[in-house]
Amino acid sequence: MKRQYTISIVWAAVMAVHTVFIYLVYGFSFLVCLFDSFIFNLLFSLLALGLWFFTAVYDLSSRRTADLFINHFTAAALSILAWVSASVFILGFIFSEETGYRTFLENSIPFRAVLGILFYTVTVWVYYLIRTLEKAKWQALQQEKITSLLKDAELKVLRSQVNPHFLFNSLNSIHSLTMSDPDKAGEMILKLSDLMRYSLSKQEEMVSFGEEIKQVKRYLDIEKIRFSERLTIEFEIDKNSENVRVPSMILQPLLENAVKYGIYGVEKGVRIIFKAEVTDSMLVVGIENNYDPKAAVKHGTGMGLNNVKERLAVVFHRNDLVTVNNSYENFCVIIRIPAIQ
Repeated sequence: MKRQYTISIVWAAVMAVHTVFIYLVYGFSFLVCLFDSFIFNLLFSLLALGLWFFTAVYDLSSRRTADLFINHFTAAALSILAWVSASVFILGFIFSEETGYRTFLENSIPFRAVLGILFYTVTVWVYYLIRTLEKAKWQALQQEKITSLLKDAELKVLRSQVNPHFLFNSLNSIHSLTMSDPDKAGEMILKLSDLMRYSLSKQEEMVSFGEEIKQVKRYLDIEKIRFSERLTIEFEIDKNSENVRVPSMILQPLLENAVKYGIYGVEKGVRIIFKAEVTDSMLVVGIENNYDPKAAVKHGTGMGLNNVKERLAVVFHRNDLVTVNNSYENFCVIIRIPAIQ
């Protein structure tokens, strides 16, 4: 609709210029000038509609230059001949009594033919330009869709690594309690069931930070059953952070690492400090835990932390959102997430 409106305005402007030019230069009555302009330009505008489909058949990207030149030269010659002949015939019939105008009409045929060549060239050039721009826009849209699909696929792969990771750790915890404290093992199984039910029901990639915190606490409840007083957790969460959208289960691997390296294989207790606040349009989350650097803890593959880095990089197109500070007896991971609500 917008394109048709623009074309109508252009042809109206051409008709106006045509009418005024003949009226001022040749001195015919305004009605004669108006009809001359209207007939010639109306017929060419109808011809231009056919040229739109002609340019679709003879696409620039699929035709050789020689073929395009020959085809357009032939089309231009036939179109202009038909256009001028039909226009002169109609106007000659309408103004058959206007001897002066009929003489002018016949003498202006060569000039009108040259003008037709100009009209044809400009029209075809504009049509090819429009088609090129539309094709580029379509290709950009398709590329955007492909990029989005690849991004979603990559995120699903990364997220699929999280569930087995924490499930494996939780099952290890349950296994260690089956012999020493079956009641606690049963309680852990129920809480693990709640945890898995939530993770399976939340299929969307982005969730509120408040929902993510609930998921974190479900996991920590499981670990608290096993380690009881040996595991201390402190939360310092800014209320303004709860509505910020974050990748789902982005915090899970970080808490697992804090528990694993802070308490597994270590006799003393571990204190985990979880902080979150919104500052400078960023949600800043810090997870800090103490650990014994002399303890013989089996090192993992680093999948959890790498998974967090990769997911944040894919979602936000930045690779500077995760910072690790490792000092003696203290380990801290800080992630920064754009505060999108």
